[in-house]
Amino acid sequence: MIKWINKLKNGELIKVDKILHFFAGTIIALSCFLARLDYITIFIIVFAIAFFTEIYDEFFKSKFDLLDLIATQLGFFLALLIKLIIYFFN
Repeated sequence: MIKWINKLKNGELIKVDKILHFFAGTIIALSCFLARLDYITIFIIVFAIAFFTEIYDEFFKSKFDLLDLIATQLGFFLALLIKLIIYFFN
């Protein structure tokens, strides 16, 4: 268990970049939920931001990383889960 925690802490298990993309997607989606946008619109907004960020990375930084795009989009699903939990327990 300690080895697993150390690998996670050192970025060997999950890259820090992917965790940042995940939380960025979550924050974007939660912000959109607060603005009372519908689910499909929020999904598209998070996808568009993630996609164009990767396009920017392709031309001005390293490369297009599909896993970054997926990590950002997974943040939408966490935000959706948070919203549904709040809705059902309110």
